[in-house]
Amino acid sequence: PAMHAVRLGLSSGPSAFRSAARASRARRFLARVDGCATHDIAEPSPGRTRHVAMASSRDASETSGGTPPRVAVVGAGISGLTAASHLARGGCAVTVYETGRGPGGRTSTRRAGPDGAGWQFDHGAQYFAAKDPAFRAIVEDWRAEGLVAEWTGVFGTLDATTGTFVREDVSETKERWVGTPSMNAVAKGLARRPGISLVTSRRVTSFEGGPGIGDGSWTVVHRSSAPTAKSDDPGAKTDPVPAEPPRRDARFVAVVAADKQTASDRSVRVYGEDPPLLSLD
Repeated sequence: PAMHAVRLGLSSGPSAFRSAARASRARRFLARVDGCATHDIAEPSPGRTRHVAMASSRDASETSGGTPPRVAVVGAGISGLTAASHLARGGCAVTVYETGRGPGGRTSTRRAGPDGAGWQFDHGAQYFAAKDPAFRAIVEDWRAEGLVAEWTGVFGTLDATTGTFVREDVSETKERWVGTPSMNAVAKGLARRPGISLVTSRRVTSFEGGPGIGDGSWTVVHRSSAPTAKSDDPGAKTDPVPAEPPRRDARFVAVVAADKQTASDRSVRVYGEDPPLLSLD
């Protein structure tokens, strides 16, 4: 049977796209990293995206050794990948760490069936608007790349009690943009930018080093976040799977935390570990 894409116009809090639009107006610059032009990167308003943070070494030129400065970004959502693309365009070599199996964050898409060919649905942002001129210019670039398209379907409100569908007044219809062929297309497109290396299914657990320690560079400590296979037989005797030792990627001149999990207590509740940002204290 033919497949149909269904998008639900649910109301939610400020989306990642709205935060990106406000970021273009905020002009609150992240710390400059010597060796790559990051002075034009605007940090999203802290009232909207409080989980974006950056730590940089005092003198990146000394730790980079004449090669492109290495920057680590935690989180492959819109915020993290936008920061990564700006840094890469400025000459940095950027590594993006993502807990999930692919990029997207709040614009993720879930698939089922053989090789994901059965069905799919977007379970984050349903659509986004582009009212800010600066953000609109970015969206036009995305459209030229085939990453987004305007959604021109029939909109309205369904009364769950009566089953009555009231169509939206045409005069009040607003522009709605969606990723194509799925909402995570924008994140995937940003992740393919030159100078960006995406590392998926890895959970960042802590940061080591930094200004005043050794050469001042940062080390990112991370573990696998892939689920562990379990037996369907509760009575089966199996040897415990040894915990994978953490990996350490060193010599980053800066770290950008664009994932709220780096500061939330979820690490304590789920993994029994402190949030990664606490390691900066």
